[in-house]
Amino acid sequence: MDYRMSSFTFPWSVSRLFTRPLRFIIPVFLIYCGLHVAFTSAPKWAKWISKLRTLRRPRLQPTIRGESLPAVDAHPLEEDNAISVDSDTTSSNEVPGDSRGRGGWLNLFSLNFSWRRSQFQTQNLPLRDQSPPPRAMCPIDILHVDEDAVVDIVAVHGLAANPDYAWIWQPKNNPRDSKGQSIEGYPTKHVNWLKELLPDSLSSAQLPCRVITFNYDSRWFMDAPQQRLSNISDNLLTSLQSARDKATTRPLIFIGHSFGGNLIEQAIVSACLHGSEHAIIAQSTVGVIFLGTPHRGSNAASWGHLIASLAPSSFSCEYRILEALKEHSDSSTDRLKLFSRWLFSESLPVVCFFELQKTDYSSRIGPVAKIKSFKDLVVPEHSAGIDGHTTISLNTDHLKINKFYGPNDASFRLVFPQIERMARGAEETIKRRLNRRRIPENDGKASLNVQRYLREMRVTNPKDILSRIVLQKGDRVRNTCHWILDQKEFSTWAASGDPELLRLIGSPGIGKTIMSTFLVETLTDKAEKSHNSTFAYFFCDDKIQDRKTPTAILRSLIWQLLLQREELSTHIKSDFDKHKDDNRFNDLFDDFFPLWRIFQNMVLDVQAGEVFILIDALDECDKSTRKGLLQNIKSLFRDSPKTGHKVKFLVTCRPDIADIEGALKNVGVSLRMDSAHVNNDLLKYIDAKTQELAEAKGYQDSLIKKIRDTFRTESGGTFLWVSLMVAELGREDVLISDVQKKLKELPHGLDELTPRFYTECPAASNMLLNLSCISWLLLSVH
Repeated sequence: MDYRMSSFTFPWSVSRLFTRPLRFIIPVFLIYCGLHVAFTSAPKWAKWISKLRTLRRPRLQPTIRGESLPAVDAHPLEEDNAISVDSDTTSSNEVPGDSRGRGGWLNLFSLNFSWRRSQFQTQNLPLRDQSPPPRAMCPIDILHVDEDAVVDIVAVHGLAANPDYAWIWQPKNNPRDSKGQSIEGYPTKHVNWLKELLPDSLSSAQLPCRVITFNYDSRWFMDAPQQRLSNISDNLLTSLQSARDKATTRPLIFIGHSFGGNLIEQAIVSACLHGSEHAIIAQSTVGVIFLGTPHRGSNAASWGHLIASLAPSSFSCEYRILEALKEHSDSSTDRLKLFSRWLFSESLPVVCFFELQKTDYSSRIGPVAKIKSFKDLVVPEHSAGIDGHTTISLNTDHLKINKFYGPNDASFRLVFPQIERMARGAEETIKRRLNRRRIPENDGKASLNVQRYLREMRVTNPKDILSRIVLQKGDRVRNTCHWILDQKEFSTWAASGDPELLRLIGSPGIGKTIMSTFLVETLTDKAEKSHNSTFAYFFCDDKIQDRKTPTAILRSLIWQLLLQREELSTHIKSDFDKHKDDNRFNDLFDDFFPLWRIFQNMVLDVQAGEVFILIDALDECDKSTRKGLLQNIKSLFRDSPKTGHKVKFLVTCRPDIADIEGALKNVGVSLRMDSAHVNNDLLKYIDAKTQELAEAKGYQDSLIKKIRDTFRTESGGTFLWVSLMVAELGREDVLISDVQKKLKELPHGLDELTPRFYTECPAASNMLLNLSCISWLLLSVH
């Protein structure tokens, strides 16, 4: 009898169904089992490896500030053992039992390999000072103090960093020659550039300083403290304010490496909150240096989160910090928006440095490197930069971007001038904040000659025009229009050091003029905080003669520039002196070309500083005469020299205006207002106007909800439609019983409005005053 089992073959389709998934599942399962064994055995491995290293290495007994510390394992050639989300380096020179700087389970793989590597390297390198650097104090460590310090410099390290080594160049990082010897000129001992290099360099520039580091428990893996980013930033504010109790208003410069930069952002955002007890910190900040900070998150955070998720619960990992550092996370996006708004308002200098070299972790994680390569850009340029602000590359990796060996270090030679610039302008920055320069509203305080020039121009005070627009359109609803401050196009336009033109394009009724009133408030506030900024604006209206011609625009802009900067009167004085006894001087203000010459000379004058110009509804400027204006605006940004002046033009207009598009299409950048941008503002506007209507007419909650829902579905994404319908329902002869019927008869969006609607609705007809609604609507229909 044949006892052999007869073979059985699965059908091809069934075999494929089972074998293909197994090709993926089996390797993943084996990797998971290996990691699980590594995790569960980690404490035992660490214990035995620690004993082995203790037997083979000398033990040092440092004394810091008169306090004897426990013996530590020290070896200057050992690799940094922490593997962190933001890749801050950590050293193994730690006190046994001290939890600071333990980056995670990956350390366990690196201990054995790094010892063998260091043993080989020791044979080829000269003897060095093997003593570890001084222990860092927590949370505040004052590294240097000049008696007459004019600025405080506060450095904040990143995630999973050992504060003792966070800012220190170690001799093992010195470049080697072909024989493995350290190249001459590099240090043979640890160099803390914040303590040894920066103060001396600032002192040489006659800028005495105090240098402080903020140190915190930055572990995220294995016995990690349970804390959020906001907890650490609040601790930064509290600790720093306490350390500055005798110099509360001294100018403050922050330096943040990687996650430390995110902490600085959050700290300033928190300090700016209304009623914050730490407001003085934000008010004293005069500059920020970011070294490889992931403003928009980092892909490394996703790997960290994956590693933490595989660990057993006994490891006590902190997921929330990793979540906040993921690429494009909501928290990172919101924090950057608020911080960027603050930068715009305060005109604060910020410089972002990013690494060019990939960071290689492979040598530190042993066999794991065969599973996954750990060599990558930790914080690429797009995440390290802030729109509109200076971004500089450093030819180094993420581990060394915050460590410099001496004054000849190529990276230090790029970073220090930015710190020096901020420190040199620190006192002036604080002075202008404390002494806000109000923009004058009339010529009451002007000199007699300037008063004469201003009166000859026959200009209606722009403040009066703005007040009339607000009265006609209603007050802007609170917390609307802020979205524009978060747009890349606007941020770049506002913060750029070069002349810039920004066109804000939007359909009729979408809220361009209301946005312009918001920008007038915002830019006025910005100009008043900065003694070197000037701001002028104009609202075009094709129904009012004095507000629809290019000469009217230029007269008003010149009038405002002259009112704010009397020193610019030299550009009009020669024309006045030449024709003061005849009528030709009066005629000058009706001639476009002399007016443009005067205006251009004013804005290009360095005494004008940074000049912001806003022109609303440029499409309502008389088409037959605006060709010269468009051509000269184009020439101003294309042909004028870009050095020495900062002219920023912002114009709003409707889309697809042929002559405007033709002249300005390839000049500057454009930003379109569409429903995606204004939808949240429109909902707030509908809620506010519905509530006002309900209070005036006594509507019940059910009817209020019906009106609100109808407005949201029928408005077509325009504020103008809502304002017209509110005016219609608000008529005295519209009774509560008529509202339901009126809601059913309302047209859908602006496209369904017809001239008959305005004839039948007197309230809506009144709303047309100063809006040019009929012409807009007819154009939109066609």
